Amino acid sequence: MAGKTKEKQSPVAQCVKKTGDFVKKNKALVIGVAVVLVLCIAGAVIASVVANGVRPIKQTDLEKTVVGKVGEFDVQYEELRYLACNMAVSMYMNNEDLNWSDEKAQQELQDYVHAAITYNYAILSLCREVGLELGEKAITDAVQDEIEAMVDDECNGKMSEYRTMMEKNYLTDHYVRFCYEVDLLTNELFNVYAKDLELFDYDTAADFMAHAIEDGKLYRTIHVVISGDDAEAKANECYAELENGADFDAMVGKYSQDYEMGVDGYYFTHGEMLESYENAAAALAIGEYSAVTQCGDDYYIIKRLAPQEEFVLNNLDEMFKYYQYSEMNAVIADRQAELTFEPSEFGAGLKYWTLY
Repeated sequence: MAGKTKEKQSPVAQCVKKTGDFVKKNKALVIGVAVVLVLCIAGAVIASVVANGVRPIKQTDLEKTVVGKVGEFDVQYEELRYLACNMAVSMYMNNEDLNWSDEKAQQELQDYVHAAITYNYAILSLCREVGLELGEKAITDAVQDEIEAMVDDECNGKMSEYRTMMEKNYLTDHYVRFCYEVDLLTNELFNVYAKDLELFDYDTAADFMAHAIEDGKLYRTIHVVISGDDAEAKANECYAELENGADFDAMVGKYSQDYEMGVDGYYFTHGEMLESYENAAAALAIGEYSAVTQCGDDYYIIKRLAPQEEFVLNNLDEMFKYYQYSEMNAVIADRQAELTFEPSEFGAGLKYWTLY
């Protein structure tokens, strides 16, 4: 689906994408560029393969140095470096004239890192409240399985290829295992909230419909999307025709490159689409269309439609599942907003732009 964020990707790709998403989401606050929170699944060098699988690599003294705290949790150098390096690269790719001697650029990078670094600990603090902790054997065993599968599937079982791939992304084995654990604990937390505490439960389909549709938390859209070198110009041309009274459906047929969109359009809840797309849809009243909106490399004109009760009921199980995850993400976001990163003396002395 165009604009969708829910794609199955490799762990390393997820890691890089989540950081990129975070940068895109937050860059609008500082330099006006439109991505997600949340953040990382990482990977690293594995020393050797033995009969029972891939052994964890011992951290270096620098990698395990505490650079600060988020609430009651220590943050290690390896995590801060990963975030700083990837965000610095992202900033440079968006502005090739970037000069790291500029104090404004330095501050922007620091702001990104300090905001992004709270994500995993928001989840861990919520987990702790319901008795879930890092280090549970079932979780660590599952992480080990994922690491072994990554080595086999993405690196042809070769540690040299794994090492190269991980080093290129500024990662460590300890950090990827940590992030996998957090990811798995997030699933456990969801189960506790949804099943045990029934925080995201509704007695009937009608209750769900009322909450999701009447409260405006379920979106339905159609859109024109255009890609390519002259995408923005064509999108502006399309928008001008709409402003002169052209029919939106006709413009979809004339301009749009989304050939998968059906007559029902797209239904989604918070967090399923790219943030720039969701924000544009949320700003619209039913029946309105947006200005030209950039989402990644594509240009959209989005029209918001009223959800159809029959369609929702026919697809209730899937929609309810996505809606529950949306509610879960909102809980995490609220907790993350309460947290701050407090650098240690060592962490405060780091120059983030020099770490890659």
